[in-house]
Amino acid sequence: MIYLGKTTLKIWMIGSSIQEESAFISKQLKQIQEKFQFEAELRLMTWNRAFDTIIDAFKNNSAPDIFATGTTWVHTLCYMNYLAPVPLSFPMRPLLASWLEDTIRVKGVIYTIPFLSEAYVLMAKQNILDSVGIKAEEIKHWDSFYTSCIRIIQYFKEHGREHIPLAFPLRPEVGTLHRYVVWLYKAGWEFPKLRSGMNRIFRNDCSIQVMKYMSRFLRASGAELNTLQTDTQFLLNHFNRTEDDFTFFVGNGNTYVANLMNNRSDKNIRLYPLPSLGPDGRTFGGGSVMAVSSTCKEKELAWKVVEHLTSQEVLLGLSAINGNIPPYVGSFWDIYGYDPCIKVLKEEFSRSTSYDNHPLWHVVEQASGDYIARYFWKSIIDEELKNDVAPDHILEGLDNRIIDILNMTWEMQEDDTGGKVQNT
Repeated sequence: MIYLGKTTLKIWMIGSSIQEESAFISKQLKQIQEKFQFEAELRLMTWNRAFDTIIDAFKNNSAPDIFATGTTWVHTLCYMNYLAPVPLSFPMRPLLASWLEDTIRVKGVIYTIPFLSEAYVLMAKQNILDSVGIKAEEIKHWDSFYTSCIRIIQYFKEHGREHIPLAFPLRPEVGTLHRYVVWLYKAGWEFPKLRSGMNRIFRNDCSIQVMKYMSRFLRASGAELNTLQTDTQFLLNHFNRTEDDFTFFVGNGNTYVANLMNNRSDKNIRLYPLPSLGPDGRTFGGGSVMAVSSTCKEKELAWKVVEHLTSQEVLLGLSAINGNIPPYVGSFWDIYGYDPCIKVLKEEFSRSTSYDNHPLWHVVEQASGDYIARYFWKSIIDEELKNDVAPDHILEGLDNRIIDILNMTWEMQEDDTGGKVQNT
């Protein structure tokens, strides 16, 4: 008799605190390896390399069996036939944000399981707000928020210092796009359904208004803004690390969450909803999901492992490490829901929205992030971009780029039933 040994499952996860998350997940896997008779081959990826790493692995016939992926990548990976459907027997739990239902489901079939999530909120240095005398109600709406930022700038000038009230990344990357779009959503805008033959996507009165508003913000401080030409993670670390370089940062509040869960007192950073232009404003939500590869030979076993990795116990442990929030109704919100900042996160995430679920979204996302960041930087240094027509021209160029992407891809469009129809 030939002994073949235990099944090996390649498991790839995405992390921000790689060493700590790797140790925690390894410990969790050890608890179930003997029970399910398998060996785990664990690898953690960073967010900025994850998509390309996953795609390259499938192309080279070396795909993982189980892997985490971003919510905006699900429909792309499904379109490429890289995802195995979730079994009907998988125990699904109630989700807080409705957009996740559309993210994990493609043409009526569920392909991924929500893992950890984020909702964009306004992270604020409370000591600065207290020093200037700014109350929570004064940062709820666009006009009063701008006025409050001007007061903050003046306060620091009186103390002989330049100050940037809102730390907004100006590097061409996806994080910049997220932080632009969240202001669109807070103005009541909804992302259109992407399709070939479109005339406009971002080019509209709301987008132009947001561009003017943000450019006005960036120029208002009169400070040196080179520090903003960096990636969003570095800028967040700068915001957390320094005492009074910035007052506000648009982020997911993960530092606050991790500190709260680890009993580390941080009374300086507080979380508020982003200012809204109207009553229908919502924030941007994102995160990660767990998937099983279509090439996995042990799919039944793999989904059992996914069930364990998405359990409340595991999600709570990871939240304490990286500060991302569980997307499910349950333990986290029951335990920490008393905290006013967690209440903000729950309310904002529950009402959050995301992008259109389109197979080409990853390409569209990259192009959009480049356009938006370059405009904002040029609007600061180029006098010609300070006029009223500049945003319209920039958005026209961005829309044309996206429309070209949508129109040229195989000259095909999927209909609602999964069939393919020729464009006309």
